[in-house]
Amino acid sequence: MACRVSTASGLVLAIADRRAVAREIVMKRQLAILAVVFLSGVAGTFAATDQDDLQTGLRIADRLYNDHRWEEAIAAYRMVLKNAPTVTVSLVQIARSYRNLGETDRAIAAYKELLRVDENNDEGRMGLAFCYLEKGDLAAAEPALNRAAEGHPTREVLYNLGELSRVKGRTSDAIKWYRLAKQLDPSWDRPTERLALVDRPATVATTPASR
Repeated sequence: MACRVSTASGLVLAIADRRAVAREIVMKRQLAILAVVFLSGVAGTFAATDQDDLQTGLRIADRLYNDHRWEEAIAAYRMVLKNAPTVTVSLVQIARSYRNLGETDRAIAAYKELLRVDENNDEGRMGLAFCYLEKGDLAAAEPALNRAAEGHPTREVLYNLGELSRVKGRTSDAIKWYRLAKQLDPSWDRPTERLALVDRPATVATTPASR
């Protein structure tokens, strides 16, 4: 997974390329659609035309998103949510659209909205944490990263916890997080580089990672 470096408070934060997770988002969305269709068929709460409208609405929203028409995509995903609140993956796309617009506070609000509906949503937890990192709000980022690490974290979540622990002088915690990041992706060199430096004096220059 490609990474881009974002510097904040002397940290090198790893932020995964948003496009790299697009396939996973599509899979989650498809599963969500199937779940809505299945449940509506059992409960008899949705007509066939409503199911068709839901899928059509998602296709339109996705097309707008893929065309980088972020504001229109947000409106389209909101319409989907209005008609099918259980398709919460739309909130992920809304948050991502706000991030692409550079409106981090609104992205944070969307992720929080998602977590109110599904508090254990991995994408919501990680997205919220990375928004805080992008803002440079390290005080809010660390607890958010810790919550993200409770689920199925990416290597960037673990690495960034190592970075935050390191700059706060918690060397043993930093080593733990760097090692976990390395275990998750043995081919990634950044945790190895940090492990080689972590016991050296603080005179060595530092950098953070971002998603």
